[in-house]
Amino acid sequence: MGPQDMGSEAPDSSESEEAEEGKEAPQEGEEGDDPAEQFFWRSVDERFRPERFRDQQQQVRRKDMTATSAMLPTNPFAAFLAVSLSCPDVTLGAELGADFEGDVVPGMNAMVTGPMTLEGTNVPPLSDYTTSTPTWSCPSLTTPTCAPGPTQAGCEASVAFIQDAKEPLVTGNRFKCTYLVTSMGGNTRCRPASMVKNGPGDWSGTCLYGSTFRTYTRTRDCTLAEFEQHVKDAKDDLEKVFEYFDDITATLVDDILTDLQDLVQREVIRKVTNLLDNLNCGFMREFWQGLTDNMCYRGMNGFRLIANSYVISGLLSLIIALFILVPWKISRDNADKYGSEVGSYQPGPA
Repeated sequence: MGPQDMGSEAPDSSESEEAEEGKEAPQEGEEGDDPAEQFFWRSVDERFRPERFRDQQQQVRRKDMTATSAMLPTNPFAAFLAVSLSCPDVTLGAELGADFEGDVVPGMNAMVTGPMTLEGTNVPPLSDYTTSTPTWSCPSLTTPTCAPGPTQAGCEASVAFIQDAKEPLVTGNRFKCTYLVTSMGGNTRCRPASMVKNGPGDWSGTCLYGSTFRTYTRTRDCTLAEFEQHVKDAKDDLEKVFEYFDDITATLVDDILTDLQDLVQREVIRKVTNLLDNLNCGFMREFWQGLTDNMCYRGMNGFRLIANSYVISGLLSLIIALFILVPWKISRDNADKYGSEVGSYQPGPA
């Protein structure tokens, strides 16, 4: 194969040591110089990458996919970092914009067995760097034997890239899928796309429960295929939900307008109007009117009632005095007469 013919001279010991140093996996958080490579590995590290692929001391030497040396001035394995999770190549559509429409993103089949083209340049597949044709059934790759030479480290890193990064993402439960369910803690999925319209404003299977129209959700681990289908299902679900909202809103619009107008009138307009009324001196008129009524009219009437009460009290006192004077006078006259006849009584001064 081509790689076996590359470089027949054995490197000296110093170059071998430098090559071995170049093979050392970077420490945690260390990235290559290429910004695209940094972005890729950081995304994989933070979201999807398995722990055994994260610890690259013995698993993956990802620098070997981009490192260059005197024996390998251009590393052909760097192009493999652009490979997608799809097995076949993916042609981008117009929904991504004119800049990307028609671009082809190579898949894993192109990376392993070829042919692979990246930005118009033909890229040799991984099979060109092995001693025999790899046993490949996308996304599973049986570890092949990489041809010795300057490309061996990059070839082994690329194999590990497939086995430890790509394959687990495709076959493992590395994604989170959140579904609507029919009950709290239940497993029965409820899809808004399955809602049925029975009549104007009357729907069944709405995934809304109770008087508060509550929804229940369940999140579980899922595969890439399940996650992809989950995202595709969202289109039908959203279309049906908007159809439901349009229909329900049409039946409630009169109630909404009436209740909303009453609410605004009661809670906003009336309170603002009352506030504005009290910002001038209009309230002083009622206060002054009440003050004059109480002090002048009602107060003077009170004084008149008090004077009348005193007059009545005086008349009653005079009548009572006359009633008291009569028996007293009779008693006094009797006492005086009796004293003059007996002589033992000395009347006092008249």
